[in-house]
Amino acid sequence: MDYENIWEAAIAVSGLGGIGAFVLWSIFKGWLKLKIFANLTKKQTFHLMKLFLWFTFLFAVISLGTYAYLQTISEELSPSTIEAINVLKSENEQLKLSKQAKDKLNQTQAETIQYLVTHTQKSKIEPALEAVIKNGNKTKLIESIDELIKERDKEVRETGELFAKRGSINFAKNPKQALLDYEKSTQLTPDNAASWNWLGLLQIEFAKYPDAITSFEKALAIDLKIYGEDHPQVAIYRNNLGNGWKDLGQYQKAIEYYEMALASDLKNYGEDHPQVAAYRNNLGVVWQALGQYQKAIEHYKLALASNLNTYGVGHSKVATGRNNLGVVWRALGQYQKAIGYFELALTSVLRTYGKDHPLVAAYRNNIGMAWQASGQNQKAIKYYELALASDLKAYGEEHPNVAIDRNNLGGAWQTLGQYRKAVEYFELAFAAFDKSFGREHPSTKTVARNLDLARKALESTVISDETATKQ
Repeated sequence: MDYENIWEAAIAVSGLGGIGAFVLWSIFKGWLKLKIFANLTKKQTFHLMKLFLWFTFLFAVISLGTYAYLQTISEELSPSTIEAINVLKSENEQLKLSKQAKDKLNQTQAETIQYLVTHTQKSKIEPALEAVIKNGNKTKLIESIDELIKERDKEVRETGELFAKRGSINFAKNPKQALLDYEKSTQLTPDNAASWNWLGLLQIEFAKYPDAITSFEKALAIDLKIYGEDHPQVAIYRNNLGNGWKDLGQYQKAIEYYEMALASDLKNYGEDHPQVAAYRNNLGVVWQALGQYQKAIEHYKLALASNLNTYGVGHSKVATGRNNLGVVWRALGQYQKAIGYFELALTSVLRTYGKDHPLVAAYRNNIGMAWQASGQNQKAIKYYELALASDLKAYGEEHPNVAIDRNNLGGAWQTLGQYRKAVEYFELAFAAFDKSFGREHPSTKTVARNLDLARKALESTVISDETATKQ
């Protein structure tokens, strides 16, 4: 007889509670057949049965209480766990992601840490957390995930989710590995919209725009089936698709997706919501890229008004709105108007974050660009140097933001005819972009062209000076 199938059927019909009751009754019945009970009266048998049931009930209560207590203990986070989560959260503040994306990354990383604490030996996880807390070193954390991946390689779905967790840990400081992690995750769990979305964001970071669009389309298709047209998550994926098409220079397609995202969230939230303002800002960017400056200004102003109502005058999103308006006015040749908006934005973020925050450096760069465009190269250099000092302190030598600052300085010195200084800055910028993104990234190619022009100008100057000396 196939007893295994019989028990499976019994559990399916009556549940564990029914099976437990049957087993207890069987045991009690067996007791009653013992010879010692043959001489008991019905009353004595009844009292014995009551006693047996009370003991059974007491045992069940104690078991449930113990289980509940252990669950409570397991949910409490140790100080080292909390501190490690906060270290990762602090790193994520430097990422160029929306607040919603950062919050989601913070949440995923926190869940990953808790998962590792629960599923890894204490002797292994504690040193891993300590390394994160002391110097941000996540090597042992990654090794813990790798061990779990090896152990559970046959459990395909859970393995895919582990690769996604691994990607969340690698996201900030090791994006190349995070890209590989999410590629593996989407292979193993192709119905996971979140993994496709994170993969798309990383593909954009590495200028793999067609691949990013494919990833966002898959995320969108999955969540459209689950949630329908007007769900906020669907709007986010459409916005990300807009970003992908924008980065490919396909501005009309970008506008199509941004407008769908905007229409959806206007219906969900109304005008004065942060997501609505974000989508308006994105529309402003593409209209600006198309040279439709008045349309860009219209969207930027609506976004700024919304964020002022939501956050107040001193918030970073308000500063971003003013910065965006400054960029458009600079493009229109209204340099003083542009500098006015940039200065307001800079004052706001200086008050909020202090002088060494990346946004402060970005706005100083923008002010420098406005002064440079108006022919005030020395003033431009002053702001570029402040931006560079800030970004060096925040990121170190090889970060893309540092490369942008040096490229800007190279351009300003080249305009002043100081070609040797220009070449020095362009060389440093090129080396940083090449290391971060590779030769084929648009930023690397732009700096390579700038460097080539500066070198040619320098060579021409040297030849002219030698000719003059000979004469």
